[in-house]
Amino acid sequence: MLRKLFKYEMRATGRILLPALGVTLIMGIINGLMYMFMPNIESPNTVYATLSIVFTVLLVLVSVATIVLSYVYAIYRFQRNLLGKEGYLMNTLPVSTAQNILAKLFTAMIYEALAILVVIFTYGIFMTLILSHDVSFVEFWRDLWNAITAGFSQLTGEAWLVFAELAVLLIISLAYSNLMFYTCMSIGYSSNTHKAIKSVGVYVGLYMVCQIIGTILMSTFAISVGTSDLNSIRSLHMLMITGIVFEAVIAAAYWFITNYFMKRRLNLQ
Repeated sequence: MLRKLFKYEMRATGRILLPALGVTLIMGIINGLMYMFMPNIESPNTVYATLSIVFTVLLVLVSVATIVLSYVYAIYRFQRNLLGKEGYLMNTLPVSTAQNILAKLFTAMIYEALAILVVIFTYGIFMTLILSHDVSFVEFWRDLWNAITAGFSQLTGEAWLVFAELAVLLIISLAYSNLMFYTCMSIGYSSNTHKAIKSVGVYVGLYMVCQIIGTILMSTFAISVGTSDLNSIRSLHMLMITGIVFEAVIAAAYWFITNYFMKRRLNLQ
């Protein structure tokens, strides 16, 4: 049943986010083409230059809006589908509370990661088209690929381990951020009145507590490692492990709190 919930959630979320990702990609291509076919890139026509600046600003705004939308819509889907009027239907389905939460969490993480990757890819195409005045599209990507492969070939085993830890940390960070929102909403919406305001209040409180704990951990880490060893690969490795453990523990706590409030304290009034 989790597979069906996940499939439904992916489709429902995709109806909003996929067009937004497409618009971001198209804006990047349009901007790149404008610079690519600019008559004189060093001293362009005033009107053409103004249009280029306007479209570049729009590209930045659309890119930021796409990433923000991926997070905001994940929050909206959780609230509307599980805590709002649709909750009467969703919470009567023959599925567990954990499965409902997991379907929302996995979908949110996938689309948020996809939004970030599409924005990076969009700017890659944008820069490629701009540089096409000097280097062809194919040559640019070929040289970039050769540079990346040459760089990775020089990495040691410990450096690869740091990259793997970074990937794990990014995945856990996505789960951590979404579960934090879910926890705040599940607590806030368990009350009878002012549900949204209380959810925001819980978020502010949790954010401050996590920031304090994180600051204490980072200070302890810096003191234990020593200032002379902070830039070493060993310190980076330890920093990644600390971040992974910290966010994994907090995310697990958020998960249990969300599951408890959704299962025992759900209030759909």
